[in-house]
Amino acid sequence: KEHYTPDDVYAGTLLGATEALTNGSTTLADWSDAASNPALAEAAIQALHDAGIRGRFIYANAGVPAQTWGTSAHVRDTWQKYSDFDRLVSMQIAVDSTMDSKFPEKTVWNFARDNGIRVATHAGLFGWDQSMWIPRLVDNQLMLPTTMYIHVVAVPDEFIKRIADSGGTIINAPVANMGSGQGFPQVVTAKRFNAMIALATNSETRYRTSMFDAMRAETNTSDLWGHLEAEKQGYLEYVNAL
Repeated sequence: KEHYTPDDVYAGTLLGATEALTNGSTTLADWSDAASNPALAEAAIQALHDAGIRGRFIYANAGVPAQTWGTSAHVRDTWQKYSDFDRLVSMQIAVDSTMDSKFPEKTVWNFARDNGIRVATHAGLFGWDQSMWIPRLVDNQLMLPTTMYIHVVAVPDEFIKRIADSGGTIINAPVANMGSGQGFPQVVTAKRFNAMIALATNSETRYRTSMFDAMRAETNTSDLWGHLEAEKQGYLEYVNAL
């Protein structure tokens, strides 16, 4: 049973996009977890249009394996309409790990790759498939330079290096990572491997969609990490650099 109506999704997306604009962000990637049917997806897309923001609609469906919806007719139709990244509103797709060693979601990765659809994926939270997801993508030649890896906390350094070497982008959401108990932002390690890093917020009802807040949190956590490492080695870090 659907608990949200298209009006609910429209209102939530419009308010979130408007809040982002109010906080100085003119571009937004909207991981639309509520897009569990075509009407809800269309409502989210319309809200991005009406907000006037440059919006990337990330077609998602919270808690439902991507292989059950990610190659549907509506996903295909939406991609045909919003495949031009120079337009104000465009699309990509969310594909998360099912934690199934048979990798059933591979069909959606292949579909996305073959059709030029950029993928966003949660790539490591403490206690959530952080040991297998990146190796599974490596083994299947799916570490693409267009992929966005969300969070990337509590993962081995070698996985961050894999992302950096692939040309993919790590999406750090430092306020949400720590506020939601997901793990410590790995920005210092990502810097060491010259990984591409972008900033994010998470769930407008819990955290402000302010990139300035995210910048401050990222700088502070980087400084904190530097101080802790310096103290372990017996000295103080007087100058902080992100």
